[in-house]
Amino acid sequence: MSKTAEEIGMIAGGIALAMATGPLGAVITNLVVLNGMIGMGLTTAVAGVAGLLSPGPQDPSNIAPQGQLPVQTPNPLWRILYGIFQFAGSLTFTDGPMLDWTGTLGGQPCDHQYIHRVQTLVAHQICGFLAVVIDGQTFNFGTDLQLLTSENNNNNQLGPPGMWGFIPTESGGFNKGNNPWQAALLFAFDCGDPGNAGQPFPYLLAGSAWAPTGGGGNGNPPITGSSRWTPTCLQRGRAKVHILIHYRPSNNQSDGPANGAPQPYPLGSGRIPVIEFKIMGRIVQDYRIVTAWQASGSYPQHAYVLYTFADGAQWIFVQQNGGGASGAAAPNFAGTAIGSTLPDGTCLWLNCGAPVFAAGSGLTNLNVPGSNKLGGPGGTILIADAWQGGAGGYQNQVIEAPIGWLQSKADANLTGANRPNFEANLTLGGVTVDGATSWTCLGRSPYATCLPDADGTQNHGGISNPALAVADHLQTSRYSFGMGAKLTPDGIDSVIAAANLCDEPQPIEVFADGTTLYERNYACNGCFESSTACGDVLKSLALSMAGRVVPPGDCWRVYAGSYVPPEIVLGEGDARGAIKSEWRLSLRDACNGVKGQYIPGFLPINPLGPLASSPASPSWKKVDFPAVQIASYIAEDGGAILWKEITLDFTISLWMAQRIAWIVLQSFRRQVTVSLPAKATPLAMLAGDTVTFARPRWQSANPPAPTAFFASHIVARTEMTDGGPAVGVDLVLRQTDAGVYEFPPPVSPTDFGGYSPYGQTGVGAGNVE
Repeated sequence: MSKTAEEIGMIAGGIALAMATGPLGAVITNLVVLNGMIGMGLTTAVAGVAGLLSPGPQDPSNIAPQGQLPVQTPNPLWRILYGIFQFAGSLTFTDGPMLDWTGTLGGQPCDHQYIHRVQTLVAHQICGFLAVVIDGQTFNFGTDLQLLTSENNNNNQLGPPGMWGFIPTESGGFNKGNNPWQAALLFAFDCGDPGNAGQPFPYLLAGSAWAPTGGGGNGNPPITGSSRWTPTCLQRGRAKVHILIHYRPSNNQSDGPANGAPQPYPLGSGRIPVIEFKIMGRIVQDYRIVTAWQASGSYPQHAYVLYTFADGAQWIFVQQNGGGASGAAAPNFAGTAIGSTLPDGTCLWLNCGAPVFAAGSGLTNLNVPGSNKLGGPGGTILIADAWQGGAGGYQNQVIEAPIGWLQSKADANLTGANRPNFEANLTLGGVTVDGATSWTCLGRSPYATCLPDADGTQNHGGISNPALAVADHLQTSRYSFGMGAKLTPDGIDSVIAAANLCDEPQPIEVFADGTTLYERNYACNGCFESSTACGDVLKSLALSMAGRVVPPGDCWRVYAGSYVPPEIVLGEGDARGAIKSEWRLSLRDACNGVKGQYIPGFLPINPLGPLASSPASPSWKKVDFPAVQIASYIAEDGGAILWKEITLDFTISLWMAQRIAWIVLQSFRRQVTVSLPAKATPLAMLAGDTVTFARPRWQSANPPAPTAFFASHIVARTEMTDGGPAVGVDLVLRQTDAGVYEFPPPVSPTDFGGYSPYGQTGVGAGNVE
């Protein structure tokens, strides 16, 4: 995207935010008023229920109906991913067949053919790879897929060391096991670390060659790189996979599991399989982790602080005493040499120099022969942390491993050949043995963890937190497809509050033994195209937490969907002019049901059974979520069926989709809007704040008028009066109450509460249309 076009997109996105419409916004039709708003610094509560993101390609995997990836696609759109997603990406390089005539010379087709392929997934570094999905079947790391080494390579027959492949599952030879892709598909993974200046795919590089021991045999024949993939082909800063496809026309199903593989190369009767990847997206900052030095703070042993220089460089200082309290004034961190200690109250800080984070370090090679980067529970995540096998370094080196946690090494010994199990010791001071050395856990890093939480909330750590994703998108450069904005301290405080609310557990299923399954209140798992308007992206991210993002004014603020009791009370005495109200929305704007689509990470097939009986979705494509429709609302609208359609591009949970739809519906049913030209009393209010506003004659109505509202628009005014300039505030207030966010939870194995895995929530299986 050119700079001019990108700036135009930014302008359009900003207008979309300022002109938000629907139950949580107001249409600005008066040009004079609009100009005044811009001049005074308009703050507008942006609801996630309008202007929903619609990615360019309807199919997020870029796969045609025939299961083929587009090859001749110039300048393919890049994607940005938050949380977890599964797709194929864009085919950015292909070459082949690479031919070998082993075993022929009889007028038959060549016995071995190879095709090199690179599938580029996203336009940034990712946390790691979770699985490979081939023709809809999921293959996991560490069990199905393994890094080929001299020990497991079946006498060097399965493929080049350092590529990932399928190995025999039974003893006795090359063809033992039941995996049809053994020796037919090989992979090299790159997380897209922008700091890695090395060649990501050595066996694809022009001039490279590998030959198996003893010739071709039943295994792979010699493999050569592509003359078209030169040393300058790096695709730095983009996550991608090199796929090596091996085809043997002479094979048939009677030759055994490997030789009888479904033919992957499209000559003869074969075809290229559909290969997708389940990955963990952007590494995002977690503002809840305090890393700055605190005056008179309590610091246990192994706690750390980050000292940031004016140029942004950082040193990490680790507390050495058994426990201590810092002094009232900051010590001279900048004047302390690396490896030296600095006294501070009863604390003693050791300067460990610059920490090595997983993002941008250049130390995240995922294909090191003789080692592996498997992390997470059971070693199932091909993880992009900063650990490297067989590496040395100065004493007290600090690295991020896994993402979201820091580890300190007390000596200069080499690390081991395989990544140690850091995940078993993720507590402050926890020790992990690594070959001839060991690591001590320093606690959380400034970045959101990519590990699955152990509290039963069904969410992979902070990378799926919508508030943190919104903050990341706001502060990412426009040239990296973000907003290029800055967060003030007040804005960061709002992000922290919203992130905590998103992480609260919600019950989603009660089992027969009385146990309850929970998931996060809100999560953000999805991607968008680089060509999508920034305003649309922001609204879709906000919708994933049923919340809103308030633009400047004085700073950006982020709110997750929740009810906050009013702290400000306004009445008729606070008005400086005529008060106007609308008691009902027009039928065109109202709704009594919400339906739409989401992208399921899995599809429950047995609501009464455990989640283990629900297989992973092979497609990760948009499907309808159970519509939310309430009969009493239909009756209030005279029997008219009024649907509001939404698209949840960042929601992969069936239960979460229903909760968000409920909140959208309840927000629309609170229909009272008040336009209040106020005096200076609410000048300190922010868009999104809740307020109590009551007029005595409204309360005499039956039923009485609501008194709880939130401010959807706030505009400061300066007007000339007989006494001189007077400051006022124009408010647009929208009705709200706690019931908007009170979703009925499940109470038993047969009572799903407000959830309806079968069909329409609230109405049941019947079709009221």
